[in-house]
Amino acid sequence: MNRDEFYTAFKHDIITSKLKPGELLKEKQIMQDYGIGRLPMREIMVRLQQENLIETIPRMGTVVTRLDIKHMRDVVELRLELECVVAKLAAERITDEQLGKLRELVKKSIPAPTARAMRRPRGMRNSISSCMKPRAMRSSPVSSTICFRR
Repeated sequence: MNRDEFYTAFKHDIITSKLKPGELLKEKQIMQDYGIGRLPMREIMVRLQQENLIETIPRMGTVVTRLDIKHMRDVVELRLELECVVAKLAAERITDEQLGKLRELVKKSIPAPTARAMRRPRGMRNSISSCMKPRAMRSSPVSSTICFRR
């Protein structure tokens, strides 16, 4: 297993609670379970510490970070706000060429929607589109999926 594969697998195991919050991480066991050497494992551990997924506790060792629901909620709320601002700025600044490329990417990545999937509650499109410029809303096929407001 290479570093990227280990990082992805180990992070997945933390996020899905295969590795429980507060669980002590034993280097030798991790190296054996994931088939990775000590140096790459330690480098990935530093990366996971920077992401607050694991923490080192003096005289104890490295453990999976306990999840703080309030912190997670704050992060999600902040991310929603930032994504909306980013979408608005992108809609204001997008060029026709970029918009064309975006349309092509959307066509390639999303299967054709059914009529049922396209139904939205009344007013939803207007609510979503209110955070973007009208020109971009008229011409962007994905604009209604980018920005969500409470």
